[in-house]
Amino acid sequence: TKSDSTGSDTHSRNGSYGGGGFKNGGGQGSQYGDAEQKRKLNGFIDEYVASGVMDDILDYNCTDYKVWAAVINDGLRDRKSRQIKHFIEAITNSFELDILDNQQSNFEHVVVKHLTIEFDESSMDCPNFSTYVQW
Repeated sequence: TKSDSTGSDTHSRNGSYGGGGFKNGGGQGSQYGDAEQKRKLNGFIDEYVASGVMDDILDYNCTDYKVWAAVINDGLRDRKSRQIKHFIEAITNSFELDILDNQQSNFEHVVVKHLTIEFDESSMDCPNFSTYVQW
């Protein structure tokens, strides 16, 4: 099923995906958003970073902006430097494929707000965090 921006239920897929691609083995991660949905979305983004194929992200169709906020914040903070460009491409492509949008300012009110709240702490963990956010 597809969720609204509050994100109670989303379409789910079978499969086990971990937080690969993180410089600290997956990081502690944000407590924001559903943990299982974040784990799956991170796994699909890992697949994109490795292959350049958006199919799993598109099929998963996560519309919970809290999940995206946590995944984006944690990814910009914790991913290896060489993966950041591809990680940001996954986010950009998600807008182009209408997985993400800013209708009713959901992206701004949830994702950007979360990045702002976490900015100081994430910048301490990743000195390039502000550069990645601006990218």
